Amino acid sequence: MMSLPVLLLGGVVGILLLLFVAIVVPASTAKGWAVTISLIAGAIVINNSVPAPVWGPVGLLLMALLVIGAARGGLRMGWHAGSLLLVIWLTLAAFSALISRGIGAEVVGLYFGLLLLLGVTVTALSRREVRLVLRGILILACLEVFLAALEFVFRFVPLWGYRGGLMRENPFIDGIVRDQGTFGHPLVMGYFMAVVGVIAWNGAAAGLRRGPRVALLMVIAAGLLLSGTRSAVLACLTGILVHTLMRSHLTSWFRNIILIASLAIVVYLQSVNVSRLVTDLLDSGSWTHRLNSLGSVDALLARETGEMLWGSGWGTEVSLYDRGLIPMSFGLKVVDNFVVYVLGTMGVIGLLLLAITCVVIFIRADSLGKALVVVSVTMFFSFDIVVWFFGGMLMVFSLTLPKTDRANRSRRTSASRSRALASQTP
Repeated sequence: MMSLPVLLLGGVVGILLLLFVAIVVPASTAKGWAVTISLIAGAIVINNSVPAPVWGPVGLLLMALLVIGAARGGLRMGWHAGSLLLVIWLTLAAFSALISRGIGAEVVGLYFGLLLLLGVTVTALSRREVRLVLRGILILACLEVFLAALEFVFRFVPLWGYRGGLMRENPFIDGIVRDQGTFGHPLVMGYFMAVVGVIAWNGAAAGLRRGPRVALLMVIAAGLLLSGTRSAVLACLTGILVHTLMRSHLTSWFRNIILIASLAIVVYLQSVNVSRLVTDLLDSGSWTHRLNSLGSVDALLARETGEMLWGSGWGTEVSLYDRGLIPMSFGLKVVDNFVVYVLGTMGVIGLLLLAITCVVIFIRADSLGKALVVVSVTMFFSFDIVVWFFGGMLMVFSLTLPKTDRANRSRRTSASRSRALASQTP
């Protein structure tokens, strides 16, 4: 149980934050402040390693903040097919959890309610608010890397301890454990660093100049290394590649050819080297665990028709292990592959809906949005991204972020026209 002074302090901070968004900040940026505070607080408190009596009240506070921000700033919705599909998928996951009783009803209401409110609010952000939010999470990234560096140098125990008591060895730096900042797990920290890495690479959306942008990229690279998350490094690099190709001045058909060829080369190299890759990485228990999860796809598709289509229910993955549908490795009943997790718990329909959602959002998004979709989808194959509370918040934010390229192009076009008119003036 938490001490009374800590509870009182938390209550005072919560009231001050509500008043800050409700009264202090301008209405034009209220949604942006609500989203920024929600993501920062989520990174610190909304994670699976935090006791429910702690994260539950914080979740309610963040929901109230988002409602107040939306009420003050207005919801001039930037709805499109991808946003609607994401809302439908989240709603389906919530109903699946309620019907199957995979997780408690109060957790379903808090967690999925927070995700839906976050998605709706982010979709309605103005250009100015997007810049505010992006700068806020970039500052958060610097603070998290600083905390990770303290873990590395002084061997501090992370804020919420090690998940399951496991101290995971860093594959990049011999002799140290993987750092996790306040996220409760190195995978979640790695996912966050991959997302902010793409945002820093973009630079323009957050209004970054070249110097701060380079410095941020160096800090984020250090964060990726300290997290020891190989899949996050791959996700970040893939996102940067997609962003670079989408932003290049190549003609669209040539750019698409390069993108398709690049992906084909990656698939080919992975296919011809897969046996060597598996041999090299079998000593890593995480890779063995994920291979076992992928091996369960046939069994999950062979279930009776109703369960195959709709799944066993969100949060019921333990029952899939108990029934032998997913092979267990190292005594862990954790899937660590979101594609397999969704197939098992939400069935073919849930997985198809998620895939269609990501494709539609990718097609509609600008270069930054496309890169963020790629980062999230890449991380699907590394861990159960939405099962982790902050992972779900980060995915929803990444998939609902409004376009930023159009505003940048409009400003550049206006500036060019102004210069042209000025040059023609006698």
